[in-house]
Amino acid sequence: MESNSCNESPLPRRCAAFLALNLAGNGPYANQWHCFPPTALVTQAENTKILVPMPEIWITGIGIVSPLGIGRENVLDALLERKSGIGPVTHFETGDFPVGLAAEVKDFRARDYVKNRKALKVSRLNIHLALAAGKLAWDDAGLEGRADPNRTGVVMSAGRITANLMEVCFPVRNSIDENGKLDLSEYARQAPDYMPPYWFLRHIPNLVPGHISIELGLKGPSNTNCMTVVGGLLALEEAARIIERDDADVMLAGGADTLVEPYHLITHLQKGRLDTRKEGVPCPFDTNARGTVLGDGSTVLVLENAATAKAQGKSPLAVLERFDYGKTVDVPFEGPPRLLRKPEGTPQAAVTALAGTGVRDFDALEIELAGESDTTCYRALSGWMAGSNGPHDLACLLIEAGTGEIRPCPQVQDPILGDGRWGGRKIGSGDVLGVQCLSWEGQFASLKVRLP
Repeated sequence: MESNSCNESPLPRRCAAFLALNLAGNGPYANQWHCFPPTALVTQAENTKILVPMPEIWITGIGIVSPLGIGRENVLDALLERKSGIGPVTHFETGDFPVGLAAEVKDFRARDYVKNRKALKVSRLNIHLALAAGKLAWDDAGLEGRADPNRTGVVMSAGRITANLMEVCFPVRNSIDENGKLDLSEYARQAPDYMPPYWFLRHIPNLVPGHISIELGLKGPSNTNCMTVVGGLLALEEAARIIERDDADVMLAGGADTLVEPYHLITHLQKGRLDTRKEGVPCPFDTNARGTVLGDGSTVLVLENAATAKAQGKSPLAVLERFDYGKTVDVPFEGPPRLLRKPEGTPQAAVTALAGTGVRDFDALEIELAGESDTTCYRALSGWMAGSNGPHDLACLLIEAGTGEIRPCPQVQDPILGDGRWGGRKIGSGDVLGVQCLSWEGQFASLKVRLP
């Protein structure tokens, strides 16, 4: 069957698309590498095939709230100067704690970006950042009066929403028995006196896309994942599939994470992941790397069905080319991580933005996963934002691409691998840009986009 016409399929388009994803071995239920775009041919029965053409999907807007700045213009200024957003922790007093650096969002006021300010009282910083990023993306894509609210949705990676220690430390302290054990019955009695009745509402991950949908009046699909480092790219992938199966024309997707909190600093420090220097910036992929620095941030990208956007006079910032994700690295309890597999047949990127843990064994594997691509990394500028890393790095690539050049990585002076690929590169129309994330648990996700 050679035709690209949907008329040859007796199934509704969205059902056929779902079958295409899964029966072809590329859907979320296939036990192998998952990828986008999916194979279009589906075997429905013996000697019967259905061809499901998949729509082209554009990125048309960027909303970024980053340690580098708020909004595309401010982030571009920081990127041009290679000005880092890393500095001393100001969210709380660190005292003698060995970690004193973080990548915080400066001069951020959530009330500047929301109409319903009551929502701020029952939400935490990661939701505030996501609300701002969502509004910036909405305005950047010019969606007001153009997007159908019933055909517009939100998918976000929410990371881990930790409790404010001041909300839980007093009931915990007062519930320790004479043996030094936590008495849960006493804790249940103590906690209501210290924790506000809306406490739980501030800690539900689903509220990240939920608040964006409510603020913008959107009624399309809404979902959350909590897949940490790979979550932001998986949110983009899920949003693309929602458009694929014709459940939406426009999707806002990305990640929001706030790691500059005592809980995260303590747990990452215990696992040997943090750079404990009191000044400077992390330098992943360099022989002097000593770990990473945690950060806060949210990035939301607008994905649109290309046909719908084009009919409305829009042009793309980039065109989605391919997602790949799956279990890539085996991380044993003892010994270094080892590569299990790598994606095959993907378009070669001119430049790939790497996540950069600052841990040599992981960084070496990530360079290998990038293939022959030139490479860059934004961790020395923005810090480690877990589920927001991928969307943030893609936004930075596209913002830099608007100048015709991806600039060198100044922190990589003595690369562990890939010498010669860190010096920056001129780029232009038709070039493919990549972004990838490798989690501490061995999960890998990558996205490639083509410049128009």
